[in-house]
Amino acid sequence: MRRRIALALGGVAVLTASLASAALSPAAAQASPGLIAAMQRDLGLTAAQASTRLTQEMSATRVLPAAQRAAGAAFGGAWFDPALGKLVVGVTDPAAAGAVRQAGAEPATARISAAKLDAVKAAIDTSAKAAPAPAAVSGWRADP
Repeated sequence: MRRRIALALGGVAVLTASLASAALSPAAAQASPGLIAAMQRDLGLTAAQASTRLTQEMSATRVLPAAQRAAGAAFGGAWFDPALGKLVVGVTDPAAAGAVRQAGAEPATARISAAKLDAVKAAIDTSAKAAPAPAAVSGWRADP
């Protein structure tokens, strides 16, 4: 599922102005026909659903900076939820939920802040420089 979301979000990054159609959303009108086709194939969406999804994802990217500021130190990561069609922001303090919602995102409970996850990953990165990871470990990341 996360691979599919990453694929779709990665596709948004390669938007082009090659498709112009008044019947499609502004986001989809800028999307390459190949992106719409890939979303249909890989995510099982119709062209209209892919268009809607692109519009929702573009909205989520615009909402993210304000939602992250609204969460403050309670920020626990953010992700696009295709079922909701909007950005979800993890918060470690329920008191931040209202501000995140006002910023246009859906708050969700997070156990660990993004700052703490980043610090733990930095510590692992430092340890890996001193004693490299086993060959079977190809990489790691913090996953909110």
